[in-house]
Amino acid sequence: MHRLSFGTVGFMGILMPGALFTANIIIPLSVNFGSFENIVKTVNYKADTMLFIFLILISFTAGTILRSFPPKWAEWPYRCLSDWCFDKILSVYLSNPKKELFKSIPDDIWKNHYDPATFDAEVKKLWRYQRLFNFAKNYVIANSERLASEVQRAEGLSRFTASVFWCSLTGVLISTTILFNALIMIDKPLESVNIAMYFGITNLLFLVGSAWGIGTIRQHEGEVVMQSFFCIQPYGQNGRTGSHQAK
Repeated sequence: MHRLSFGTVGFMGILMPGALFTANIIIPLSVNFGSFENIVKTVNYKADTMLFIFLILISFTAGTILRSFPPKWAEWPYRCLSDWCFDKILSVYLSNPKKELFKSIPDDIWKNHYDPATFDAEVKKLWRYQRLFNFAKNYVIANSERLASEVQRAEGLSRFTASVFWCSLTGVLISTTILFNALIMIDKPLESVNIAMYFGITNLLFLVGSAWGIGTIRQHEGEVVMQSFFCIQPYGQNGRTGSHQAK
């Protein structure tokens, strides 16, 4: 029977972004349509528990969907302002990979699916870089519990920042729509306009911060994974050699 595990990546990469995404949708829309106040008045201890469980399930589902988006998609504003991108980190470490560091990959699979030297096109090379990066990450997680926690923490922070970008972008769009609707319908209550303004400004700050920070955080993830991989590889090889000689 498998043990249920919910670690740093699950909490920071799924639940928290999903909760933010859910709040960005439910609160402004419910206030705008006058349903939030009715929900608060009718909640009792039983309904409160069911509502909490329901929101947790929605948040986890939304966070899982957000996590399926590649973090590199959230880098496009950063790439517009800077010549750096995560792919350059991969090319620095993996542009000329040594096969002896990837001995566990069979030669035919290495040539057909991993070796960047088999392609001249830069785009296809980047696919190989990403595969090697994923292999390095999985190798560290499988062989070192201490380094695995560092790698998973860096990945969770990267996923969280990318998800915050999409959450805040959604919040800005919803708040702008509500404000535009309030300008058309003069009889809209002031409360809904204020909530939309508060959420719009807050999400705009989150959007700018996540768009600027995702580059640095993704660079940190790449550094942690690759340096951990290069640290653990010699020890793993020495350990296997020593055990072989002992036999």
